[in-house]
Amino acid sequence: MAQTLTLTTAELALIENARKQEILNQEAKALQNAAKLEKDIIEAEAAIKKELAENNDQVEAATEFLKQLEKLNPKYKLIQEDAIITRQIKGEYLPDTKYEREILKEIKYNSTLAHITLEGTPFKIEVKKHFVYGNSWSSRATDKGYKMLLIGGGFYNERLLSNPKTLNKKIEDKQEEDRSRAEAKIKKASAVEFVFDNLSIQYPDAIIIKGTEWIRNNWNKQGGETIDIVGVKLANGIKMKFRVYPDKSISKLELILPVKDNYQLLELMNGLVIRNNN
Repeated sequence: MAQTLTLTTAELALIENARKQEILNQEAKALQNAAKLEKDIIEAEAAIKKELAENNDQVEAATEFLKQLEKLNPKYKLIQEDAIITRQIKGEYLPDTKYEREILKEIKYNSTLAHITLEGTPFKIEVKKHFVYGNSWSSRATDKGYKMLLIGGGFYNERLLSNPKTLNKKIEDKQEEDRSRAEAKIKKASAVEFVFDNLSIQYPDAIIIKGTEWIRNNWNKQGGETIDIVGVKLANGIKMKFRVYPDKSISKLELILPVKDNYQLLELMNGLVIRNNN
């Protein structure tokens, strides 16, 4: 026969007090969470306000730089980039996870930043604050104001610049360098075609090929360059390889005679007729 547990009045009072205390604790926790959320919202809104003010300053600085750059080249353009940013206010970690926290509130806002481009080129000019740090790790950074950073089209890890004329000159020099390189490439290709066609006409029975080859520098074994070459195999079996220069001249890189030993070499050389141009 089951026994019935009977609690005394004092024990019942203790249980009731414990329940009331738990309710009070929960209410206090809820008030604390509400107060923290309100504080976090105020801080987030203040941070957003500061960020938007800084973004507005950045766009104004980019606009001012553009006015100066346009005097040097009217093809400079201001590009504004709009984005929707979401800030999340998070609470405690979710049950059974150490990484995900409860999202209590999301604040979405529009953000606008600006950069400058030069029409028809890959160059991009970012406008950003220049901070200079002291030698001490604890020293505060010094704000040097907005400056320009040139990237793209071969520019990487450049210095921040405040003078539009200096930046524009760097771009003009790079464009001239690229044009010269392109012209030299065309000139080299033209020279190879000229030599190839000329040799093909002079020696119709020969096998003639064209291509490139890597050669090392005599003064630096680690360095070298890629050169244009033309290879010729004459009908008599003699093989030669020539380097082709942009001015259409050639220099011999290799000569291979079709002989098995030195006796054959002597016989071949003895049969040669050397033309005297004098």
